[in-house]
Amino acid sequence: MGGQYNRQWPNGRNQFGITPEDLDPQYWFGFRQVIPSPPGQAIAKGPFDSFSEAERESEKFMGPDTVVSAPFIADSEKQAFGRAEELTGEK
Repeated sequence: MGGQYNRQWPNGRNQFGITPEDLDPQYWFGFRQVIPSPPGQAIAKGPFDSFSEAERESEKFMGPDTVVSAPFIADSEKQAFGRAEELTGEK
């Protein structure tokens, strides 16, 4: 019944080009100190294994002098830093 799925991972990828790591997302959040002026550099915190873990940790950084982003998925620290800058930038 139905087609067979190739469970082998040749070259680390299945027939759809997906690696096991692609199925295990890493969550991050960003924050930036905005008081005193000028604002500080964005910081990416993570990776965390789940959205809820990242969300719990991000609450520790919330305050009147910081901007904290919602958790997001990033494949690398470099990508997470870019998203943190984007999400916590001055409006």
